[in-house]
Amino acid sequence: MGIRISGQTAPVIATQPRTTTADDFFVTAATKFRQGDYPGAIQGFDRAIASKPNYTAAYIARAEANLYLDNEEEVIRDANLALKLNPKSDDAYALRAGGKIGIGDAKEP
Repeated sequence: MGIRISGQTAPVIATQPRTTTADDFFVTAATKFRQGDYPGAIQGFDRAIASKPNYTAAYIARAEANLYLDNEEEVIRDANLALKLNPKSDDAYALRAGGKIGIGDAKEP
């Protein structure tokens, strides 16, 4: 049994639907970020993190999107979460500092 194509019978191959991965969500969110759709990017990074809770890059990217929206508390929260996953992340330290400067709390580490 199969499908007829140009007089030939091709076998029918059953495939599983592809599952959307955390990386897929991240790429879509990064595109929205580059387009200046920061709320849309944040939603995409949320989905990436929900799919892969230890996704350091997604926390950092979401923090950066929140920085553009002046959501300093969220920037600090995500930077801290990224630092729990990767204590050597220069990006997370820089974003956390930016968030703290935004709320006037640049003295506290």
